[in-house]
Amino acid sequence: MRALFWVLAVFAAAVALVILGRAGAGYVMFVYPPYRVELSLPFFVVASLAGFVLLYAAMRLLGHAVSLPTYVRAYRSRRRRERAHAALAAALQAYYEGRYARAEKEAAAAFEAGPTPGLAALLAHRHDAHAAARRARRRCLGRGAAPRHPARQARCDFAGAG
Repeated sequence: MRALFWVLAVFAAAVALVILGRAGAGYVMFVYPPYRVELSLPFFVVASLAGFVLLYAAMRLLGHAVSLPTYVRAYRSRRRRERAHAALAAALQAYYEGRYARAEKEAAAAFEAGPTPGLAALLAHRHDAHAAARRARRRCLGRGAAPRHPARQARCDFAGAG
């Protein structure tokens, strides 16, 4: 509906310009000694409107050029935040899949640029806990051939359960 009103306004302005062009046999004269410029009234009106449109377009272009660094900064910030969210989601997925080294790597990327560094640090810490448990389990299993003391066996089982 708004577009229809704009089209009607443009056509009304065109009709008004044609009517004024036929009825008004006037002219516009600019005098700057020793120069003198005479223009017909319709040509002056059209030239004035064209000059206004060109000046408006130039000012808009200049405004966009001046604000370009702000747009670029916002775009880079948004892209960095989206990457951090994707890295955090990948870290959670890798953690739940049991791929703890991958989870730590993704959590480190999410920690650097993410909006939730605490969650990323927690995921990386859980990787360290799982890695420590695996090391303890390997130490205990490495001594599997030797007879064990029950207390030592319980400690190995407890360390490996984390």
